[in-house]
Amino acid sequence: MPTLSAGTAVARAVPPADPGPLTRSGFFKRGINIDLLELGSIQAIGRGGTASGLLLGIGPEFDLGPRAAIRVALQFGFAAKTSASTWDQTQASSFFDLVLAPGFFYRFRYQQDQRWVPYLGGAVDLGLFQFGRELLGLEPSPAGTSQAFVRLGLAPQLLGGVVYCPTRIFSLRLAAGDTYFLVASKSLHVLSESVSARFSF
Repeated sequence: MPTLSAGTAVARAVPPADPGPLTRSGFFKRGINIDLLELGSIQAIGRGGTASGLLLGIGPEFDLGPRAAIRVALQFGFAAKTSASTWDQTQASSFFDLVLAPGFFYRFRYQQDQRWVPYLGGAVDLGLFQFGRELLGLEPSPAGTSQAFVRLGLAPQLLGGVVYCPTRIFSLRLAAGDTYFLVASKSLHVLSESVSARFSF
């Protein structure tokens, strides 16, 4: 007949400790997160083809609660067709932006020390944009004039990804996004994939 030792009986009688309410993230549970460097790639997809390039970013994120957060990122992106052999051709197939991107995010966070935290959200890119005419599917400009045009404006962006949190103070944010533009009655999508090193307090 199986027997129970005194230690086993006591262990079964004591319920597991209550982890308490879910708080904001970070080492001090203040929900202050700083992405020191965001590095990734972008693909600008228009009626005239696809251009590929580089994305750089930096910015803080602040918890509104245990799950919701706002982020204000400063981002730079540049893309062009690698087959372009002259400056005019590169300019005609290029995309460039320098933006401030405030956004709102919801994190699927249920434990204080959750290792993988998926999230979804959206942002608005506010800043300076350059669009190549060939990339948009427009006719070339007359010889001797620029094959791209520059605009100040805004564009909606959908974002999603996962935060890998090996410790409370350091994490890696893996992100993917899609920014939509309507330029000269032509649609352009800019896809992005990036990783950033984050410190949380």
